[in-house]
Amino acid sequence: MMSEQADEKPEVNRADEVNAEESSADAAQKAPPGPVEEAVEQAQLVAQLEADLAEVQNRALRAQAELENFRKRVYRQMDEDRKYALMPFLRDLLPVLDNLQRALEAAEKHATAGDSLLEGVRLVQQQWRDVFEKHHCTVIDAEGTLFDPHVHEAIAQFPHPEVPADHVIQVTQTGYLLHDRVVRPSRVVVSGGAESPSAGEVAGEQGPVADGTT
Repeated sequence: MMSEQADEKPEVNRADEVNAEESSADAAQKAPPGPVEEAVEQAQLVAQLEADLAEVQNRALRAQAELENFRKRVYRQMDEDRKYALMPFLRDLLPVLDNLQRALEAAEKHATAGDSLLEGVRLVQQQWRDVFEKHHCTVIDAEGTLFDPHVHEAIAQFPHPEVPADHVIQVTQTGYLLHDRVVRPSRVVVSGGAESPSAGEVAGEQGPVADGTT
């Protein structure tokens, strides 16, 4: 009996040793990291925070740039709206000015020298044009100039002995600009250049041609 109990004691001791080793391993795992490991972790954390900060700063800069571009577009659009706000109003007024011009042309055919009424109407017409110019609405120069499809509207083309081809012979309706935009193009008649002589006229200028007969 005593020998059997003596044999069992080493097994208990071995179990205690195993438990002691496991406890030591757990304690080693739960032990705080050393200075090197802690420094590495802090460096990684700092790098991650710096990367996040850089990303936030980039987003903020992009948002600020987009806001500035949007603000510039809005200001530019507002400036254009103010600049050309009178366009519809001027288009409605132009027929009135045209009728005043036609009335003057008709009256001048039958007016006598020193007609005060006619001079008064001329002054009214000039006042209209002064008001237009005050608001940056100016007459388009057309007669004698080279035809420009951006500001001129050709209604006819005729040969002309003195006016070069593609130049304006006559203005049938005055055009206007508001700043740099066309309120209404000038309606014009364009020169086709000097009319080329016919074959008969050329032969007549050269005289009879000998037929070579005797």
